[in-house]
Amino acid sequence: MRSRLVVVPLLVLLAGATVGGMGCTEREERTPGEETAATPDASLTSVQRQRLAPPLQRVLTGDTVQTDRVRPVGDRDGDPVYSVLIVASDAGALRDAGLALTNVHDSLLTARWTPSDIRRAASVEGVRRIRTGTPLQLQRRGR
Repeated sequence: MRSRLVVVPLLVLLAGATVGGMGCTEREERTPGEETAATPDASLTSVQRQRLAPPLQRVLTGDTVQTDRVRPVGDRDGDPVYSVLIVASDAGALRDAGLALTNVHDSLLTARWTPSDIRRAASVEGVRRIRTGTPLQLQRRGR
């Protein structure tokens, strides 16, 4: 019996996105009695709101509620860094805007960005959706 490592793209599976971006919907999930500390920030444009998943909108508007779906994976210069999944037609436009990408596969991209990076990316032409993600994990599969 031979065993091999198989990379399971949990980021894509958990995010529920399609490469074309058309299946990118997300329900806002809160437990009863869960309150937020901030009101919506008018600095998010309607275009940014359309492109950002609700959990990321809350991060950018200063909402202090943290769930397992929206936890920083580290920090950069004191700012939290989030793992994100981006559906975009032009990875080059994001790179031109000074945004680093972790992985690119057609129109499906991954990155680790600070809130200011996320806000900037939501304004880039060609970005369809930005969602929170879970880093890829290795799983053993026996044969």
